[in-house]
Amino acid sequence: MAEEFYQLPESPVYNAETIRKIQDTDPVRASTIVNPVISRLIENTHAVKKLADKAQQEAASAAAAEEYSSESVYNAGSYCTRGGKLYKANQDILSAEPWTEAHWTETNIAAELVAIYTALSNKAPGGYGLGAPAKMVDSANNCKLSGWYLSGKNVPNAPDGDGGYWLIRVDGRDDTVLYQTAYANRQNSGVPNCVICRRYYANAEWSPWEYIVAPKQLGIEYRTAERHNGQPVYAKAISFGKAPNASSKDISHGIENFGQLVSYTGMLDGANLIANSMVDNIRINASAIRITTNTDASECYVYLTLYYTKATN
Repeated sequence: MAEEFYQLPESPVYNAETIRKIQDTDPVRASTIVNPVISRLIENTHAVKKLADKAQQEAASAAAAEEYSSESVYNAGSYCTRGGKLYKANQDILSAEPWTEAHWTETNIAAELVAIYTALSNKAPGGYGLGAPAKMVDSANNCKLSGWYLSGKNVPNAPDGDGGYWLIRVDGRDDTVLYQTAYANRQNSGVPNCVICRRYYANAEWSPWEYIVAPKQLGIEYRTAERHNGQPVYAKAISFGKAPNASSKDISHGIENFGQLVSYTGMLDGANLIANSMVDNIRINASAIRITTNTDASECYVYLTLYYTKATN
């Protein structure tokens, strides 16, 4: 028969009152008489050991705090000892100074453990999407605590308000300075997947949503997260129509408040428009796009994406 060993309980409870005394009249049976008594003794011993270990750790933490030094500086929340007592700095002490009692609060290990537990009890994963489902919100402006949120269809202040669902991640110092990053939900009905937006909140104001990954739908202008000379870069995909027949053709790009062209990409009949042998020149100004070809390209469709700044923001 294989040997078996007593198991240590994960959460032992000390209870000396339930240790049964073995009687002379008891039949010596391991499963019903001996083992229950030994198991209770082991649990009690283990419970005492865990309490002793915890006390030792608390004592070590208190001992780690050094004696206050009038030649040192301290950040708020730092610990020191003085006269055998533990103190916690209630403010930054950025210049060395003699002991100033008003700058310190007397405490103890037990009180600090309670404070830490209380602070953590209101943090993730308690309902903000870290280890739990994302929290549903009725306005993207209400997502201010770090974590994950879900905005439903037509929720105010979500990107573009186009009726899609968005997963919103908040990275913040607190609820006054933060970033929101919004991901198009793969089950949404209004936004292509893999679209990612970002905005910033500070000084009680929200910045406009900016696209990290834009859907680039034809004719729609997107403010991107890129910058050019410190200015936001916008993007717009444009259908030029058919290319000209060994001549020039102009179309309006329809961009208002056009500032400076940063760059552009394009396709001509599925091939790269830039440096295409059929194209002599491409000119883009504040109102129009002109393409000049050196051969008959009138059966070739042209698409461009312009990246530009605004004259005023």
